[in-house]
Parts: sequence; structure tokens; C-alpha cells
Amino acid sequence: MSQDLNELIDEYYNKFVGLPAGNAIVRENQRNDAFELVVLEILYGEQTKIKDLSKKDVDKLCKYIVVPPDDGIDIVIEREDWICRFFNSGFMNDHIHYR
Repeated sequence: MSQDLNELIDEYYNKFVGLPAGNAIVRENQRNDAFELVVLEILYGEQTKIKDLSKKDVDKLCKYIVVPPDDGIDIVIEREDWICRFFNSGFMNDHIHYR
């Protein structure tokens, strides 16, 4: 990966701010929302088949990114044998629950 983390966050913020309309996964003036997209791509890209994100991936992203009513964004990855929830509340807190 030739970009550093801040460059990726900026890139994804600029690509996805306000998308999808009505329930944005990256909210206006919330650059930190783009961090979850970077985490999703880096940690779960192989599993989710989401790599090199573009605007056409918004529908796919909405399957994994959950916009809660608070100020955080959650990532939920679910498989047959486990579910992983990534909660952003100012620090990285990754939980895997095996079934």
C-alpha cells in the first residue's frame, strides 16, 4: 500500500461523503467516518471482496457499515461460524463472537 492512513481516510471521505443520500455512511464534516471504510478494506477486504473502493461500491458497503443514531459508525461482518462487530467510539474495539 503506497498511501498512508491519513491519505486513505481523506480519499474515502471525499469519495463517500453524503452517500447514500438519507443515511450516509460518511457524514458531512465527519472525516473520522471514513476510517471505518479503511478498516473494512484493510482488515476484511479479502473476506468481503471489497477492495479499491469506489462510489459504485456504496450498496455493497451498506451491507457492512451500520450508521447508528449516536456519533459512531459500526462495522458488522457475519459468517456462518462467527460474527465480528467493530465499534468506533474513539478507540478501536473489535469483538469476535464464535457461534
